Parts: sequence; structure tokens; C-alpha cells
Amino acid sequence: MFAEIIELIHYKEVTYYSILLDGDKESLFHQFVNKMLEKRLNEDLAILKSFLEKVGNKYGAKKQYFRFENTADALPPNFVSTKHNLRLYCMRINENSVILFNGGMKTKSTSQESPEVSMHFHDANIYSQKI
Repeated sequence: MFAEIIELIHYKEVTYYSILLDGDKESLFHQFVNKMLEKRLNEDLAILKSFLEKVGNKYGAKKQYFRFENTADALPPNFVSTKHNLRLYCMRINENSVILFNGGMKTKSTSQESPEVSMHFHDANIYSQKI
């Protein structure tokens, strides 16, 4: 598998990146956004976007703003909730760099048991190990 890390957006404190897999036209993050828009989860996406902007412009990508998910991390953190228990898997490189992967709605008690996010959880951990 060949992949390219691409810059998505640069804020004052944090630059967000994503991965473009060989043969794909959209990054993993854009695949996530488009899938959530198709499911009409605009409110949940707005909450996530607002959080990414606040971290990016004001706070920096400190550990407390991420959910620990094995090798990878997830957003939003426990203190930010979305209506549909949204999960976006990512890798926090440091306080200034974060790679955003893919995700979905967590419907079970663990990510591994949730049909929509289990594959993304697994993939995010693999990507994080390889990076």
C-alpha cells in the first residue's frame, strides 16, 4: 500500500493532515466528512469542526484534547459530545501536528464492537504504527 500525507489546513497552533491512499481521489478525512454528510450528521460535523478550529487556533494539540485509542487517538474528547457518538480517528504527532484519518458513529460500548467504526479503528492503529 502506498500513501501520501497531505496537508489539510493550517491554523495558528496546529496543522491538520490526512492520508491519501494510492488510487483514492479523496483523503481519509474527506471520505469521513462526505460519509457523515450523506448520513445528514451536519450538526455533529459542526461540533467536530468547531472543536478542531479551537484546538488549532487557541490551545494546540495537547493530549487532554484526544481520546486514547490504542496506538491511534480519536476525536472528540470525552468532554465534547456529539448527538450520534461520532468518532474521528487520528494520530497526534505533537502539539502542532495531527493526522486525521476516518471514522463513523460508535454504536456499541467499544470501538471494536461497533460495525461502522471497527474497521476505521483498526486501520487508524495500523497507520499510526507505520508512521
